[in-house]
Amino acid sequence: MGTQSNQRMSLDSVFRPVMSALNRLVVQLRDGQPTNGEVDDLWVLLETLPLSTDEFGLSCNRLCNAHRYLLAKEVGAARWELKELKLYLQTRGNGRPCET
Repeated sequence: MGTQSNQRMSLDSVFRPVMSALNRLVVQLRDGQPTNGEVDDLWVLLETLPLSTDEFGLSCNRLCNAHRYLLAKEVGAARWELKELKLYLQTRGNGRPCET
C-alpha cells in the first residue's frame, strides 16, 4: 500500500509541471494576454510524461492544433484544444497508472 502511495505521489509530481503550464496558458488566453513561447514550453514538458505512443500522439495532436489555432488568431478554438488536452492528461495522471 505504501508503494502505491509513493508511486501516485511520484506520478503526480511528473504531471504537475505540465498541468500548471496548461492552466496558466488557458487563463492567459482567456484574459486576452498575448502568448510568448508558452506552447513551445508545453512541447518540452509533454515529452517528459510517461505516456504510451498513442497517448503521446494524441497529446501532440491537441497541442499542435492549439498552436495552429493561435497562429490563425482563433483563440477560442485554441483554448478548447488546450482544455481537452488538460482533461485527457488528467485521466492519464490521475485515472490510472501510466504506461511506460
